[in-house]
Amino acid sequence: MPTAVSVLLPLPLPAFSYLLPFEQEKPVLGARVVVPWQAGVRTGIVVKLEEIPATKALELKELIYPLDYEPFILPELLSFIENLAKTSISPPGQILATLLPTGLNETLIHEVKAIAGTQLELNLEDWSGVEKLSPGQLDFLRKQGLILERVRIEEAKLRVLIPYKKPDEKLKTKAKANQLQALEWLWEVETVESGAELARQADVPESSVRTLVKNGYAGYEEITAPPPVLPSYVPKTLPLTKLYASENHRAVTGGYRAERLAALIPILQGDLKRGKSVMVIVPEQFILEETASYLQGLMPLQVLSGELTDAQRKRFWQELSQHEPLILVGTYLAMLAPLRQLGRIVILEEASSSYKLQSGPRLFVSSSLRHLAQHLTIPVMLSDSLLSPEGLSHVGEAQCLYLPSPERRLHVADLSQQTNWPLSSELIQVLKQVQERDRRAILLAPRRGFSAALGCSDCTWLAECPNCDLSLRYHQDKRQLSCHQCGYSTAIPLECPNCHNVNLGAMRGAGTQWIAKEVSKHLPGFPIYRYDADERDTLSPLLEGEAGVVIGTTALLRHAPLPDVSLIGLTLFDTLLGVSDFRAEEETLRLWLQLAELSPQARPLTLIQTFQSQHPLLEFMAAKDAEKAMKFFLEGVLERRKRFHYPPFAEVAKIQVSAKQEMTAQREANWLADALKLHVKDKGEVVGPSAAPVTKLKGLYSYQLFVRDLAHKGFETLLQPVQAYARGARVRVDVDPRDIGRFLD
Repeated sequence: MPTAVSVLLPLPLPAFSYLLPFEQEKPVLGARVVVPWQAGVRTGIVVKLEEIPATKALELKELIYPLDYEPFILPELLSFIENLAKTSISPPGQILATLLPTGLNETLIHEVKAIAGTQLELNLEDWSGVEKLSPGQLDFLRKQGLILERVRIEEAKLRVLIPYKKPDEKLKTKAKANQLQALEWLWEVETVESGAELARQADVPESSVRTLVKNGYAGYEEITAPPPVLPSYVPKTLPLTKLYASENHRAVTGGYRAERLAALIPILQGDLKRGKSVMVIVPEQFILEETASYLQGLMPLQVLSGELTDAQRKRFWQELSQHEPLILVGTYLAMLAPLRQLGRIVILEEASSSYKLQSGPRLFVSSSLRHLAQHLTIPVMLSDSLLSPEGLSHVGEAQCLYLPSPERRLHVADLSQQTNWPLSSELIQVLKQVQERDRRAILLAPRRGFSAALGCSDCTWLAECPNCDLSLRYHQDKRQLSCHQCGYSTAIPLECPNCHNVNLGAMRGAGTQWIAKEVSKHLPGFPIYRYDADERDTLSPLLEGEAGVVIGTTALLRHAPLPDVSLIGLTLFDTLLGVSDFRAEEETLRLWLQLAELSPQARPLTLIQTFQSQHPLLEFMAAKDAEKAMKFFLEGVLERRKRFHYPPFAEVAKIQVSAKQEMTAQREANWLADALKLHVKDKGEVVGPSAAPVTKLKGLYSYQLFVRDLAHKGFETLLQPVQAYARGARVRVDVDPRDIGRFLD
């Protein structure tokens, strides 16, 4: 019987079926094949083979050519791609395009040939490049079954300068000494990339090299490009730690980032001894480089970085399984790596917001990796300064290794008791001491601007939503307080309901530029640096030990630590707490713990400015027993999560409805909410709709609603009305949103 081959292409589409030509050998699952696509060809992955009736075979286009005779993606990962597509409500082709870093965009040589005995006006008796045909001709000849097609990957070529003739008597004159020197050097090295490079290496003018080429002593030729060099990393020494993880542990938390990695070494070494590889996933490039430097030389290591070239990724993929067992350090792009002996997945900084992909299927990589480990029935190990409630629920508190938290010196500056803004009198005083003693200081400003929450400067009361455990947003134009999740709204109170103060106001948040200007007023002549998305001054003088103050956003956490920092200032603690997201307190505490990474060799004073000096979170941060305080904090978070049906006690999906007319967006969001409420019944909960935090963006008005999966059965069933939606608005879905206010492009 004929064989149908299901091929997944790197497009936001499901798999397509193609007919396997009668004479072709069946491809293996996970192999790359080339298939006809529109007026050309595309490379895809074989995900299924099945025998079909001859009548159905007539409806299918023929597969063109296999590129592999062994899996490019391991077969056991194909069902994982399918499951991930279902849980994220995304086409499987979009998952493939997002997670596979190489292999599907090769430069192909595509050739055609007329079937024997076919009379064509075109001369196609022998194999010819497809460029001889117009797109229309190719499609016509395909449909008529008049041609054969074949495809192969074009080898990478390199244009180099090589020597042709040995030095002769003509070059052995004083006037041609430079030419002779260049030619002798070229014969020694055999090839160089260019004439300019030869001139540099031989220390002669470029004109001498051009003359050599003109006179036939050397020339340019194309050769097969050698395999590209993969990056290596300068080894760094991991710190010694008194506590190490064992097979009984599934998570490491607390301490410095390097200490947590050091605690994992016995686990990694044990897996390697058993012949098992380990996949170590990191959220960002700077942590990847740091991790690779620590592990370089300790154990066999491969690194998959998003900064590799296409050629480097190709080599990496081809050679990876040949060196097992090994430690693979990578970003999310390593998730489909062909590790045949994979024995464990380690997720570093497991709660990092950088794990949230902001395009395509919008995966949260930590969650996806936990699903992958479960799919492959292998253990997963989590590591972070503060485990997320979701991560803690996954591994269980009893299986966590708690490292001692770094010692801190904390001072809280109560802004409600003074008029200085944005620098408190305490911060100004300490900054002057930094200048007098020629020290270094770091001031962190809010990461970005925000719609201010409304609060009371006397008693620290903050307007909160009664349904969502979130701060209400202050809409100055409407003179209204609104929840951006459930749509609850209320008028601005005339007085504080707690202390009856009538001077309610927006919580303020000064940016880096404003703070830098204020610091320069108080520290005239002292070096001031900025480090944010708008301006990134070089911090080399500070790294070399010179004095100064750097004012930046949390981007500083991705910079090399500065030596001997005396002061770390958090200019407005309230901004972090005012974020309209149920993870606000958790993220604030995590940031506090990460501040220690800014200067791990010192014990700087940390000064926090706030209007909420009595906030319970500050008590946790100042606690002597950090481990006990952290556990108590997480217990409180889990209790509130359970009460308000947040993860890990329910799964959450955000649905954004957008249209050019606001009335249309609002109407369609209401229609979709009603359809979902009828559909989910007891299996879930629909919250909203409400206007998006930025209602109009890029010419579109947006409303959003949230669906909670209370039974943990998955959104594939719960969101069927969304998937079937075909009315007058654009609908986007984000499963496991990390920022409920983010616009979904």
